[in-house]
Formats: sequence, C-alpha cells, structure tokens
Amino acid sequence: MKYWMRTVDMVIVPVLILILFAAPLHARLQASTNYLLVEHPERLVVYNRYQQHITPEEQKLFMPFIPMKILDASAMLNDGFTSCMKIEFQARIFYLLKDDILEGAGKRALGFVRIVKNAVEVNDTVRLVSTKLMMFSPDKKKHHLLQSGKILVRYFCQRKQIFVKLTGQRTEYGWINVSEKKNGKEYIALRPDQNHEEDALLSEGMQKRIQSKFIEANKALKDLFAYFNHEAKAQKIVPQWRAISLECPYMYALEPEDYAGQFAESTNYLASDIDNILLGTNFTVVSHPGKIEINLK
Repeated sequence: MKYWMRTVDMVIVPVLILILFAAPLHARLQASTNYLLVEHPERLVVYNRYQQHITPEEQKLFMPFIPMKILDASAMLNDGFTSCMKIEFQARIFYLLKDDILEGAGKRALGFVRIVKNAVEVNDTVRLVSTKLMMFSPDKKKHHLLQSGKILVRYFCQRKQIFVKLTGQRTEYGWINVSEKKNGKEYIALRPDQNHEEDALLSEGMQKRIQSKFIEANKALKDLFAYFNHEAKAQKIVPQWRAISLECPYMYALEPEDYAGQFAESTNYLASDIDNILLGTNFTVVSHPGKIEINLK
C-alpha cells in the first residue's frame, strides 16, 4: 500500500498551441463573439458550472483583465430568478452575478469594466522577433514596447487590434495592433513539437508525462478508498486531484479540500515526481498540503 502515497494530480488537458501559417490573419478568423474584461474580477460574485459558489482555488483564476468569453449574457440560475452572465475561460464555465457587472464598477469597486462586442477569435501563440511592437493596456491609457523573444498568446481581434497575454513571471494582458505584414516579420509561430524552456508554456510531451502521473494518482486513490470503504462498510468520498489552471502558473488541488492535511506527505511525493519531469527546464514546483503550483523560476 506504499505506492498510494505517491499521489499525483488530476488529468491535465494538454494546452494546444495552434500553428500559424503565412496566410493573412483575416483568413483564419472565426465567427464573432463577445468578451468581458474586468480589472478586479476577484471581487465579482461567481458560481461554478454546478451553480455553487467558487472555491478559493477557483477564485485565483480570476486575474485582472483575463478575457472571459460570454456564452450567454442573459442567463438565469436554476433558482429561476437570479440573473447572471454565463462565461467561459480556460475551458471552464462560470456564472457571474449580472447585477455586479451592470453596477459593479462602483458597487464592488471592480475598476475598469468593458464588454468587447463583435470580437473575432484568434487563439494562437507567437514569439516576437521585432522590438517595434507596441502593447497597450486593456483600457488603452498606457503603452510600452515589447522586447524581441517575448511570447504572446493572442485571444481575439476587434477593429484592427488583438487582445493578448504577455507570458512570463508576471502575466500581463493588453492590446496590440493587427500587423499588415506576413507572419515571420514581427512574430513567428510556436509549433507543438518545440520545447520553449524559457517560455511560460509546457511542451505537449511534458504535459502528457505529467498527465500520466495524475491518472496514476487518481486511480491509486480510488483503489485505496474502495478498500477502506469495503473494510469499514463506509461511503467516504474519494478525493481526486483536479487541474485548477491550465496556464502558467499551472495550479492543481486535491478535492474535497478537507483531505489536504491527510495527504500532505502524498502531495510532497507528487511535487517531487513532477519536479523530476521538469528537470532542465525553466519551471519549478511549489507544493502545500493538497495544492501544487508549477511556475517559471
């Protein structure tokens, strides 16, 4: 029964990096949609996909200006009278209390709030090769030049501007102008088979190795609790590791969180296994009971 102590996190869905081709940007754009940008989204009242209040770990996902795709601007909770906005980001669905969005700029001190309408999804990742690209803040009041070699995740385009995330030790969101040049002049594509150790993106191969650890860990926990429940004639909930964030910093948590203390040593074994996978890269692992974070060094 020693192996069950070497627990690892839930299944990590590999982060797909789309390949950019030399074709113009408009040739690859999809149907338009709307996005919500909030300076202080952590102050919103948020429900998860099960329409329950989000956990503290889930709340950490709501970073300033993270782009939230609006799936339904006039949704309703199951209670039949609570008006909300159904949104999605990082492949997860949440519900935002609509009154907060409409009145929240003053009510909950949300800061800058904007609904970007008729945006067109881009969803790709590029490396800058030019030092002449300007990045504007989400409210477009500030700007600065981007250095060559930086990595940009491009989310959507609106009126010849693209909303992006500048990756690195400090995540930053903002706008860049749509380039009229062909791909390769100001930026180059990131291919899935490239291992960008200095980037804030885990390679696909590395993610698969980590994913296998999480699968093994959750299976070990299921087997362990099946044995305990059978012997004690109990029905205890089986704890499972779950991915909280699939972007840097990558975050994982053992749920229900009540089990965190019982599996503190197991968490350390997990962190050690993942750290071994990341040897030779620019990533490091930090662990706490029931929690693991992978971030840039």
